[in-house]
Amino acid sequence: MKKKLLLTLMVITISVIVFGRISASAETYGALTYTISNGEVTITRCNKDATNIVVPETINGFPVVAVKEFAFQGCNGLTELVIPDSVTSVGRYAFSMCENLESIKTGDGLTTIEEFTFANCKKLSKVDIGSEIKTIGKRAFFICGGLTEIYIPDNVEYIGQYAFDSTNIKNVHIGSGVKCIESFAFPYSVERVNIKDIKAYLNIDFAENTNLMGTYSSVSLYLNGNPITNVVIPDGVIRIPDYVFRGCNELKSVVIPSSVKKIGKSSFKNCSNLVSIIIPDGVTEIGDSTFSYCSSLANITIPDSVTYIGERAFSNCSSLANITIPGGVTYIGDYAFYNCKGLTSVTILDGVTSIGESTFSRCNSLTSVSIPNSVTSIGNYAFGECYSRINVYITDIVSWCNINFCPINSNPFNQGGYLYLNGERVTDLILPYGITEIKDYAFYGCNSFTKLTIPSSVTCIGDYAFANCNQIQSVIYLSTEDAWNSLSIGEFNSALTNATINFIKLKTETTVSPDGKSFTITPINIENGKTIILALYNGNCLSEIFKAVYEGKEIPFTATKTYTNAKVFVWDDLTNLKPVCKPEIIEYKR
Repeated sequence: MKKKLLLTLMVITISVIVFGRISASAETYGALTYTISNGEVTITRCNKDATNIVVPETINGFPVVAVKEFAFQGCNGLTELVIPDSVTSVGRYAFSMCENLESIKTGDGLTTIEEFTFANCKKLSKVDIGSEIKTIGKRAFFICGGLTEIYIPDNVEYIGQYAFDSTNIKNVHIGSGVKCIESFAFPYSVERVNIKDIKAYLNIDFAENTNLMGTYSSVSLYLNGNPITNVVIPDGVIRIPDYVFRGCNELKSVVIPSSVKKIGKSSFKNCSNLVSIIIPDGVTEIGDSTFSYCSSLANITIPDSVTYIGERAFSNCSSLANITIPGGVTYIGDYAFYNCKGLTSVTILDGVTSIGESTFSRCNSLTSVSIPNSVTSIGNYAFGECYSRINVYITDIVSWCNINFCPINSNPFNQGGYLYLNGERVTDLILPYGITEIKDYAFYGCNSFTKLTIPSSVTCIGDYAFANCNQIQSVIYLSTEDAWNSLSIGEFNSALTNATINFIKLKTETTVSPDGKSFTITPINIENGKTIILALYNGNCLSEIFKAVYEGKEIPFTATKTYTNAKVFVWDDLTNLKPVCKPEIIEYKR
């Protein structure tokens, strides 16, 4: 019994030793060092001085399933590599710095090329990526200077950061299964990108600076062997991805279907030959730098559906001649039309509330800007370095006086432009009663008017409000000299304060409820035989002027249109007072 027990223990001990060796101990096979675990081989190291190195499918009858990280690093005897189908895992740096490695082929068992796997293999010129590879990791082929062309098969879905950076790839073939390309995945040397399916290509998420589509240079995009010059985005596409056509120097026209809602940032940036693009109603967002540096783009229509125009969206579009911004736009990004040197006319429709920083800066040909009543703020340098005289078209002087102008070159008048109110150039500016404040920079540089009428309702005139308004000759202040002296007038308004100031005293203010067009008013504190002015206001709008002689009794007069409620001011004789509300329908009563 004791002998049998001892024999059993010896067998168990020998089995542990033997199998322990199989599962853990390192063995050699030619130049290779390996381990076996559960009947599967992992190659852990290679003799760097060896030549004619190959990765076998089996070692001593056991399948090779893995190559450990760093295993073949610096093995200069490796010139050709075929990773057998049995291998399912290759670790980081596994074949990095193999200076004489010229070609590789990955087997069908491998699904991922890990980061740095083939980095710094300087002679590598041919890569055959296996049919099961889904992921190409970060810097997988980094500094492989011999690579000039790469084929990404349809099975690959993800290309990591710097995957092919610092190679000399000029020609890239992108498979239809790619879903994401990370930043700097490709080198600056890329000249041609080849695709097979435009819709699949539009499903790729491009990170910023992928370098695939001409980050700093132009690239030709080919579809099934033919250069893409005219793109028709397939119906059903909802978004045009960021960077997708950036730098396509062959692209001349683009047609976008109504299904598209968003045009991604830099998606057409630096398409220098793009001359025509149709954006349909339904698009709501034009991203940052979307059409930046499209130097041949002369005309573009922004549909009413657009609510967002990103930063630098149309910057450096040097051929763009005019632009209309629809009223639904709630955001115009900074530098949106920066350095559009050919831009002569800008029309902003009612609804837009703000104009961003440097939006139209360096638009040296700009001569006409229409700004709606809805705008409440204009950013710094919005019209900076625009050296042509800009004429500004508005429809309501009250709204203009309420705009918050930033301090530096935000006012389009800064080069001595003219003001147009309801299509007519203003030479005699009459600010309507009801305005209490004229904001900073409101008329900065405006050389349109020689006469200025300021109502008694104004209590504050901001800094630079009339700076460089060098054509002002006379100012009529509709109150007394004492009131003028108590008025808060900001700095740098010498064009206003150096002009001839005329004062006028208010005699009567009366609210009347006319019967249709008929009015009667009895002034007080007026001498008999005195010629007076009756100024009829509809709300804050000076609407009609009447001149009458007071004879100690009611003064009847008839307006040219019907009012339900109006305010009448009685002044001393003032021949310079004129209506400012739709004057084309006013019949002057003298």
